[in-house]
Amino acid sequence: MARESRGLGSLLSRREPVSIATVNPTTGEVVKQFEALSESEIESRLARAAAMALTWRDAPLARRKAVLMRAADLLEERQDEYGRLMALEMGKTVRGGAGEAAKCATTSAFCCPVPSSESTLLG
Repeated sequence: MARESRGLGSLLSRREPVSIATVNPTTGEVVKQFEALSESEIESRLARAAAMALTWRDAPLARRKAVLMRAADLLEERQDEYGRLMALEMGKTVRGGAGEAAKCATTSAFCCPVPSSESTLLG
């Protein structure tokens, strides 16, 4: 018996809408369902992401530092909320998910103690 390919290419070549489900791995309950993006929607989003990567690359260090610090602050402030979300979507314990969010906040902040002036880096 031949198995049907379930790779991304087979999903993109389908004509009928494809649904993607978020399943709670602990209970098996479907938490939410999403319609898959079309090939053109995926290409559009990839192009936007590539353009934004260039914009981010060229942003001043002070701006990038501010964004990372804000992300760290939000992760820290919302760690309990994210812990519940990770428990629901990933099967982590709520405490484990909150710890994961706190670790991400620490990592983001760790990346930030760079000089505020780009000229400092250039010598």
